Amino acid sequence: MLRLLLSAHCLVYLSLRGIPHSAYVSPEVMASCLSAMSGLETLILHFHSGSVPPRSDLEGQRLPLLTPCALPALTVLDFQGVNPYLESLVARIDAPLLCDLSTFMSVTFNVPHLHRFINHAKRLKTFCQATLSCRGCSMRLTLSSQVGTVDYTALELGIQYTFGDAILSSLAQICNLTSPLHSTVERLDIIADVYPVHRDDSKERKQWLDILGLFPALKNLYLCNEMALRVTDALKKHAREGGKGCCLHYGVCL
Repeated sequence: MLRLLLSAHCLVYLSLRGIPHSAYVSPEVMASCLSAMSGLETLILHFHSGSVPPRSDLEGQRLPLLTPCALPALTVLDFQGVNPYLESLVARIDAPLLCDLSTFMSVTFNVPHLHRFINHAKRLKTFCQATLSCRGCSMRLTLSSQVGTVDYTALELGIQYTFGDAILSSLAQICNLTSPLHSTVERLDIIADVYPVHRDDSKERKQWLDILGLFPALKNLYLCNEMALRVTDALKKHAREGGKGCCLHYGVCL
């Protein structure tokens, strides 16, 4: 695969899926190869489970101060792999025209270089709707502009997690990753296959209020199944206690 990357300077679309261990390319070498692809518009990197070196091997590296190379035509980036690889890669590249970013990572929330990478993408600034979904052992937050618009943009962060009482704290953490981008979000959909039974109702209510508080412009909230009962209970109790920020319209999807 390295030979292909070194010779493919004129690529517009590059999709590498199910990358095995035998074809592993370090993030440093990957960034160097990408820097020569000035016309690249779409980049898809999906690593096969277990094909990337152990997380500790990458996490132990302290990245020096880098001057990222610009990928002036890149508009779509789709990544699946471990966080340290993504962090090391995006520390070395910039994509100012990026408008569609999708990542699925192991559950680590310390991603400062991903923050910088997103901040440098001029079009990933304004979103009007968001979707939080929990399916199986994966959790995704998707931010998007109005579907069908000429300047449609989308940002999706996906993580692996262990199902259980920690689901709400994981939801809060993934929302915190993009909280500066929530200021214009007016619609939020929350979807979950199964909802855990919590032993501490007051703690659960606070967690829900903390999550919703990360969306200051929220007007419309759509919920599924038992989650709807738990969230509306938190909102009603908050309102009865004189709390602010409960002027929401919410729907229930059964």
